[in-house]
Amino acid sequence: MLKFLLFTTLIGLACTCPAGAQNTVGSREAPFPLPPFGREKILELDSVCEAITLTRNNLDSALFYADSLKIIGRMIGMEEEGTALAEKHYGVVNRHRGKYNEALENISYYLQHLGADTSSFHFAEGNYQLGVIYQFTGNYIKSLDAYWKAYNSFYTQGNHLYAAHTLVGIGSIYKKQKQWNQAQSTYEKALEILEDLDDQNAVGAALSNLGDVFVEIKDYSRAEDFYHRALAISIRLNQDYHVADDYDDLGNMFGFQEKYPQALTEYFKALPIRRKNGNPMSTAQTLLNIGVAYVKMKRFESAERYLAEGLQLAAEADATPVLEDLYKYMSKVYAEKKHFEKALEYHHNYVTVKDSLMGRDVEKQLNELQIMYETNEKDNQIALMAKEKELHEQEMMRQKATQKFYIFAFIAALITGILVYYVYRQRLRNQKSIALKNEELNREKFRNELRDLEMKALRAQINPHFIFNCMNSINQLILSGNTGDASIYLGKLSIMIRLILENSETPEVMLSSELRLMKAYIELEQLRFKNAIDYQCMVSPQLDPDDIYIPSMILQPFLENAIWHGLNHKKGEERGSILLSVDYSEDALIFKIEDNGVGREHSNRLKKQRTVKQSSMGLKITEDRLRLITRNTSTPIIRFEDLRNSDGAPCGTRVLIELSNYPDIAV
Repeated sequence: MLKFLLFTTLIGLACTCPAGAQNTVGSREAPFPLPPFGREKILELDSVCEAITLTRNNLDSALFYADSLKIIGRMIGMEEEGTALAEKHYGVVNRHRGKYNEALENISYYLQHLGADTSSFHFAEGNYQLGVIYQFTGNYIKSLDAYWKAYNSFYTQGNHLYAAHTLVGIGSIYKKQKQWNQAQSTYEKALEILEDLDDQNAVGAALSNLGDVFVEIKDYSRAEDFYHRALAISIRLNQDYHVADDYDDLGNMFGFQEKYPQALTEYFKALPIRRKNGNPMSTAQTLLNIGVAYVKMKRFESAERYLAEGLQLAAEADATPVLEDLYKYMSKVYAEKKHFEKALEYHHNYVTVKDSLMGRDVEKQLNELQIMYETNEKDNQIALMAKEKELHEQEMMRQKATQKFYIFAFIAALITGILVYYVYRQRLRNQKSIALKNEELNREKFRNELRDLEMKALRAQINPHFIFNCMNSINQLILSGNTGDASIYLGKLSIMIRLILENSETPEVMLSSELRLMKAYIELEQLRFKNAIDYQCMVSPQLDPDDIYIPSMILQPFLENAIWHGLNHKKGEERGSILLSVDYSEDALIFKIEDNGVGREHSNRLKKQRTVKQSSMGLKITEDRLRLITRNTSTPIIRFEDLRNSDGAPCGTRVLIELSNYPDIAV
């Protein structure tokens, strides 16, 4: 409603201006120019549009004012200028939204109608916008050409602010082409001008670009300083888009140093800002950065998820440079996952996009060479062509004598090549078929082993001896008339059995579900031991138990071992205690179980004295399952540590269970 009222007001103002901003009255010329009321309104709307697009917020409002430019220009007899200025703003909005083809058409229209004079502001402004668009689409030769046209025009006009902005763009092209010295000197020149003019917005852009240069030359301390200075400016000016850019730059810097967790922290700060602003190319670039970091960390499932989303956005925006890298890393992900057909498909797409970028550059260079050739060396070209024609005729005469031989040699080579290729393809096909069969057999073997170990783990948890003792205790409580405790005991037993059966249905369960099962088990044991056992569970505040999945049925054997081989033999009045803690280190999840029992040495001596020997199969089954799931055959997964008091006497046991690269933890 507000936009409609404003639009009505603008039309009303246009209608009240002199009927045609014309310099004639009737059939005679006016003695002096009419007041430029209509043109003032056009320039006011142009300034409003530019102010809105600079903030990159509420771009729909910018489009509204651009539409008003066209309508009011038509109403006051300035249709061409109003339409051209509107097309310029359409182009800037489309650029911010990643619609580069539409933006190119808009700016080309603007230049065609208002930018013919190379000394005009319109010519310089239009070429600056072309430079930005060509830079984002990867056409760096055209981008650099447009930037230099804009810079020379701004400099001639004495417009040092816009000239400095253009230098930042030129430096970015040098940076893309890895010409670090030229990029650094260009950015430093622009920064000096911008600081004198106190244009904080452009100062931040120059600082972040200088940070990029120092990253490439591995001067990371200076790079980080420039990035933080740029970030401070972006936050102070409330420019979300540049804030996201600065977070991405910091993430790239950590990535160059192979500090991938720190890099991910910065990228995940940028991603929600990207999604909010809605620029598909910038969002795709951040998703690419996240995917590359996960590839470097060998977390290929996470990498695939972010790269696939980035690929969709980059394809929609026709963001060719980003698309090239997305295809490249998607190919690596599928190669690591042994999906070779998918990997080959993405590699083919990567090569196609890369070749298309190179083709555009080569075509531009050939056109420039052709123009130079035609203007400066035309006479030499004619003489050279005549000489080449003469040599060509001589060569044709020589070739006629050996033409039959070449034809025969070509046919023979072709047949040989076809046979060699056929044999090679057959061998490759056979090898691929054998590899697929072996892979399927290995997968089936893995599944069978995992199912067998899961069943053994389930049988170890639903221990018949334990269930019998529980039911016997409940029966004694009933016979003694203590039905209340019997009901509580029976309820806890049913809860534990239900959780065991639920968790056994899937190979992975939420950490919170496994911890509830452990609590139910400990509560049963506390009833049997007449509440002589204290139990405490601690989870790191950085971990969300509902977002982390672990292999099911891995903790109960260790708690059972702590109770029956540690606390069960404890003498004296000291209460037994068990501490279960969950923490993380880098990309590993760590479980720690501590008890204050008699220790492993004393427990082993008691085992030897027993008539009936018991072996803890649950621990062995659990370790075998974890090794199979994580495919870890070298490093220890489970470690036992003997605890001793200040006198050196045993005072308990600590068990450490470390799951490296499992599960996918993002802290």
